[in-house]
Amino acid sequence: MSEQGKLKKTKKGGFQLERLSKKGKPMSSPVPEPAQWFRPDDVTTEGVDAEYELGPDGNSVVKVTIVGKEPVPPKRSAAPKQKGGRGGGNRPNQNRGGHSTGQRGNGHKKKSRNEMKQAPPSVVERPFHNPYTFLPFGDPTDRRREPTLLTSEEASGDPRYTGTLHLKVTTQRPLMTLNPKPTSGDKDSHRTYAAMTIGNDVIVPATGVRGVLRTLMTIITGGTLGYLNQNSYLCQNRDLPMAVQDGSLTDGHPDADKTKCILARVEEVGTAVKPGRVRIGETKLVLAGDLIKLLGGNQRPDGKGSEQLRNGHAYWIGFDGRGEIEFISPERTDRTPWQVKASGTPVGRDVATADFNRYRDDPDAQRSLHRTDRREWNRLRMLRKREGIFLADESDEAVVTLAPEMWQAYFERHTGDAAKRIQKGDLVWLQLSKDEQFIESIQWARWGREGEQLAELVAKKHAAVLPDHIAVGTRAPDGKVDEITALFGQVNVEQHDKVTSFAGRLRPDNLVFQDGKSKLERNVDLAPMSRPNPGCVAFYRDNDDPKRISQDDGLRGYKVYRVGADGDEPWRWTEQPVFDRDRPADGRTHKLNRTVDLLTAGCIGELQISFRSLSQRELALLMAACHLPWRIGGGKPLGLGLCDVNVVALRDSLGRAMSVEGWTIGAGRIDGWQSDVSEDFSGRMNDYRASQQPIKRLRYPRAAKRTNQGINAGGHIWFTSFAKPRVGRDNTSEPGLETTALERGGKLESRLQKDGIEFDDDSLISGQCLPKFRPDDPMADLLFGYDLQLSHGDLDDLDDFQPGSGPDPKGRGPKNRGPNTNPNRSSRQATKKHRGRR
Repeated sequence: MSEQGKLKKTKKGGFQLERLSKKGKPMSSPVPEPAQWFRPDDVTTEGVDAEYELGPDGNSVVKVTIVGKEPVPPKRSAAPKQKGGRGGGNRPNQNRGGHSTGQRGNGHKKKSRNEMKQAPPSVVERPFHNPYTFLPFGDPTDRRREPTLLTSEEASGDPRYTGTLHLKVTTQRPLMTLNPKPTSGDKDSHRTYAAMTIGNDVIVPATGVRGVLRTLMTIITGGTLGYLNQNSYLCQNRDLPMAVQDGSLTDGHPDADKTKCILARVEEVGTAVKPGRVRIGETKLVLAGDLIKLLGGNQRPDGKGSEQLRNGHAYWIGFDGRGEIEFISPERTDRTPWQVKASGTPVGRDVATADFNRYRDDPDAQRSLHRTDRREWNRLRMLRKREGIFLADESDEAVVTLAPEMWQAYFERHTGDAAKRIQKGDLVWLQLSKDEQFIESIQWARWGREGEQLAELVAKKHAAVLPDHIAVGTRAPDGKVDEITALFGQVNVEQHDKVTSFAGRLRPDNLVFQDGKSKLERNVDLAPMSRPNPGCVAFYRDNDDPKRISQDDGLRGYKVYRVGADGDEPWRWTEQPVFDRDRPADGRTHKLNRTVDLLTAGCIGELQISFRSLSQRELALLMAACHLPWRIGGGKPLGLGLCDVNVVALRDSLGRAMSVEGWTIGAGRIDGWQSDVSEDFSGRMNDYRASQQPIKRLRYPRAAKRTNQGINAGGHIWFTSFAKPRVGRDNTSEPGLETTALERGGKLESRLQKDGIEFDDDSLISGQCLPKFRPDDPMADLLFGYDLQLSHGDLDDLDDFQPGSGPDPKGRGPKNRGPNTNPNRSSRQATKKHRGRR
């Protein structure tokens, strides 16, 4: 309801509203920009009659118009800068997903984000290169053949070659080859590894050399994949909404079409090769607010006031005779038999009360919320969320055995998510089949992860490169194999009728660096190597348009690791440490990295590869692979292991120099093989060679964000700020990446305007896809924002992240966070103290 007041222009160019308080006393309130529904020129310093509206708190001004004048909507409704808020396009006051959900005040439909001009991500500067890129898949369909057996040389036909290839391998970057058993530490602590040696020689095992050779030959020929984990799932967002079956889910219920689920308690954790057991029972939902009330209103069990149940902590509850929650305890008792599965921040934008319902579908109204209103919004959401509770059935019949495939699928769906590690006694959600007769999957949360099975995606989008022995969906093996599989052999793992198990015809020996022990760099603290998540849409899907990329796109191709420039050492802890808040921990005490011995650059090793029954084309393929740079040993994601390979000799089975028709074979030089493969693969060989050119600033994505609790730094900050998939209002994935909003009047926006970069009034920066690799310009696939410090998640004042500027020893937040502006006792006392100095 509108009320009357007086609107004045201040000396500093702002606007002040003189009105009456709730108690009828005169008061003045500043008019924020989103509430300025008038022309500034119509306001004088003497004041004009105005009408105003207040927010749901009854105090904040959300709209001011001049009496007798046509309302003019504000040019931009910028949200107040919120400390500790979420960054990028995910703040509560933003319209997520790019949908037009409301009308502007002038009656024009709001443009979606895809329709807005977006500044390129390069404007945030701080460029870097990702440690890996991709070369596109090939189409080996025309080169499929019957398996070639070892005895093929005994059959009549084309000539076959048997002998040995002698190579010298020179390290261009340090090489990591380690004994698998650490010399100190375990999986829960920092580990130290020694180099793999025999006497004074450093060894790269033959199995490692074989893997390097097969991968390289597959890339340059565009062949079928040698290995594919069929239990791997591509997941990035939560995409499986589940409902508890409580008898009330009729057709008209909003959860009626959701997958049903129940809670279960883990009795024995399964693995990829061993089944596990869970105990089922009764599952219900209760309001979190009822539990919080029993915990003491706003108090946590430890007495440090909070309205959020502590995710992962144990709670047990009991009901009274009327079915109301009466007791709560941190452990099971006779009065509290129900176990609570406490969850974190609720997913979605549900608003708790009727007073806030209008904000759910009105982005312009959301922008008018002040910090106190947003805090109330979040508080109500936490109170209104529903938590699952579980009453175990203690009978033997209630124990259910779940197959290893189900546990493996769970682990793959939560790749890289250490917080979702299952332990005995944990409560998990079980997804039920449509008829509720079978268990489909294990899920950690009721908004679970279904994802897409990697094998099914490859079968659908890239069937030509599926491993020859795998049957997926309607795709059945045809009994034939790719030419690289014919060289390295295969095993009929799935026992398919048309798959033949046969031996490979290439057999490398160990790669030996004589006296290499004296050339080791000892106790090198490595940077941490995070396992890449193939579910990351922005990096793994074959689309570099941040407005269109989605899970419907295919995969980019064969993964290829890049090489760091000489002197720029991305493998060292000093370059890419893990930060505890804002300070890097000691590399030799952190369990996420390792201390190792590295074989230095410039060392020369010897390698022999035995081959049998090769055709002239197959021998040429082997020669082609030996004329390209190799990546050997561990640490390839950190730029380690680049080696040059030189052919020393090609000998037959009797040790004599081999003779091949059309080839010139001399001491240390072999020519003529190029004509047997160049027509097919010269382009792919050049592409691979270009991908191994050294580049500067080879880094894993990382950024920092300042919050009221300190500074959070890590890869997750960069990805959630610049490469997060767009999510719609119903929390389902949508095409495109979330944009990042600029604060009006910030340093970056001012610089963009000065440079003449065009963007819409909402000042959006485009999301970042991993740029496609360009062999003609290997340095062009840049990402931006490395070690960028975001101020409370906003891109207004951009700074380089400087470790050591975060929370003080007492944990009270950043030292340079500025004055306390929160409406609390501390800020009131500071205001009184300031007044006393005047």
